[in-house]
Amino acid sequence: MDLNGNGLSGDMNDLTIFDLYSTNDINEEQLADFFDNYIDRLNEYSEQLAAAKNLPPVKFSPDSSAAPMVYEMDAVRSGDTNSDGKMDLADAINIMQSLANPDKYKLSMSERFNGDLDDTGNGITPNDAVAIQERLLGLI
Repeated sequence: MDLNGNGLSGDMNDLTIFDLYSTNDINEEQLADFFDNYIDRLNEYSEQLAAAKNLPPVKFSPDSSAAPMVYEMDAVRSGDTNSDGKMDLADAINIMQSLANPDKYKLSMSERFNGDLDDTGNGITPNDAVAIQERLLGLI
């Protein structure tokens, strides 16, 4: 099943989406147990997938700072998209640059999380840059 619509069924992204969906209704203790061996499970799956496709295995190592965010979706989003510890106009500019030239201006998972202020959960859009500016001006 191709859960993320990229044309590849059963890739690492599909597994991650399924794992996130399947952990939606479990408590924090169960979730901690789930994440204890999460990376090992992903790497094992990657090796099996690579062997089935006659490709060299790829080591999976996600942004470790994002793991707590998976089960803290109500966490306050700071607007800090350049990881300098504060929200300022540079963060809005960083969003626009990442949208205009994603190969050159990449946002980490935590930066994308922090910057997703407008319609939270729909990913980074130009409206998130506007929301940062509105917060800076005290309009929201």
